Amino acid sequence: MSFYGPVSLLEEKKEKLHPEKIRATLEKLRIPSKTIDKMIEKYKMYYVFADYIDPKASHVSLSFYLGGLEKALKEIISDLKKLPTVEERRKYLLENIGISRPRKVGEFIVWALPAFATCPGLTNLCFNWCYAAKGRYPLPDAHRIRAINLLSSLLPEFPTVLKKKIERISKRTGVKTVRLHDSGNFYTISWIKDWLRRLDINLKELENLLGINFSELPDDKYIKDIGYVVRSLPDIRFYTYTRIWSEDQIFKSIEKHILPNKNFVLYLSVDKTMPRNEIVDAFKYAGKYENVKLSFSGFLPEDLIKRYGRKVVFCPNSIAKIKRHKPPTCDKCGICVKGLADVVFPLH
Repeated sequence: MSFYGPVSLLEEKKEKLHPEKIRATLEKLRIPSKTIDKMIEKYKMYYVFADYIDPKASHVSLSFYLGGLEKALKEIISDLKKLPTVEERRKYLLENIGISRPRKVGEFIVWALPAFATCPGLTNLCFNWCYAAKGRYPLPDAHRIRAINLLSSLLPEFPTVLKKKIERISKRTGVKTVRLHDSGNFYTISWIKDWLRRLDINLKELENLLGINFSELPDDKYIKDIGYVVRSLPDIRFYTYTRIWSEDQIFKSIEKHILPNKNFVLYLSVDKTMPRNEIVDAFKYAGKYENVKLSFSGFLPEDLIKRYGRKVVFCPNSIAKIKRHKPPTCDKCGICVKGLADVVFPLH
């Protein structure tokens, strides 16, 4: 087992506050006792899921996040109904695809989808600690952008439009790196149909509005589309994190359509709520492909790292933030972008 970079695993110790000290502090702030109870239960849960956490992290509830997403989807569908033709509705969605436009050094081009609803391979940690349920992610504008991106990805024109948009932004800004899925993940049509139903979206109505037929779409359409985009832009580097290697059919499609591209790095995100055999499978996949690495969410399986001879680093950006130092930008660090090592992320 080796450690890459300036931060050693042994330097990071998990600090645990006593729940009663937390309670006393919150009571001084006149927070209602029921609210305090919920906050302490959540705090205890952090230590079930992780050995290493960012104590400043705070997240909205899953129901709050999904409620915002449902509202955004229904508002967009309402807007689409005002347009008289399928062509105009498709054009509206595709023209409003949201891709981040870097404004300063250290920023990447980012393509994102809604969290949870597009995440096969979800674990208990995801439901309780997803970073897409904090900060700006649950805001209405963010929900709307990601909901439009999701609906756009169902359209046949999607891969061509996404490729052109990324290419145009890259030429204008000089940025040559794309972060896929800072929220969301590779999804299948069968997965998204189920989640749209859960979000009370009428699938037949959506098919009529967009001029599509879910039953006629390849189940791995989205994976194939992203593969086309990555393959068509060989001078741009793509990277992402995922938990879908346990979903055999999805990962086989990624192996076929995306992994052969040398400009793509895939991080398999491991956490301690996963079955042991799935964690072992992740190590095996990482050993099989040069552009597949491991990311450890809040913990580190040292026995497997030693057995498979993995090179590991704590994320310098996360550690600097926790220590209140100026964090290095991801482009300056380059570990994940270039796939230089496996990475440990304190839950954040």
